[in-house]
Amino acid sequence: MIMRFSSSATLADRAHVDARLHDMDVRAVPAEGALLLRDAITADEIHELACLPGVAAVTTGRRSYATLRVAAMGWLSAACALLGGLTLVAANLPASLGTPADALRTPETLRSSWPLLPVHGLVESAPDWLPVSLMPALVLTSIVVWPLLARRLAARRPLWHTALGAVAIAATLWLTYVELTT
Repeated sequence: MIMRFSSSATLADRAHVDARLHDMDVRAVPAEGALLLRDAITADEIHELACLPGVAAVTTGRRSYATLRVAAMGWLSAACALLGGLTLVAANLPASLGTPADALRTPETLRSSWPLLPVHGLVESAPDWLPVSLMPALVLTSIVVWPLLARRLAARRPLWHTALGAVAIAATLWLTYVELTT
């Protein structure tokens, strides 16, 4: 706690405050027109000290900075311990997740990465008369344009907006299924 004196505080006021702190068994250290209270005091004692003549304010010290610093050091220590442990595990355990890759043997079925499974399903299930090379461009264009159109549609017709979203999700799931089963 920090007890600040008013600019009009006399030496008699300061001596009275020192005597009262001595009666309370509170240690105080003078610092630049204030007293740093080293011992814990109750709220009633804070109120009593604040009412003494010559006292401008009784406030908490800079404990929040110390608490923040201690918390940051704790998090930093935990992060360093976690990264150090992961580094030791990675260095001492083999990194095998099944059979090693063979560059000379091509797998029978090649699958694309998971985000492109619906697009590849769309390409595979498209009729012959449809220009397949335009399908990925159509999908990417719809992803870019959809938020612009959906905002107006959601404001005017929320049921249509919900239905179109459900159809888009169902089509994505069905095309993913088509790609995974072929």
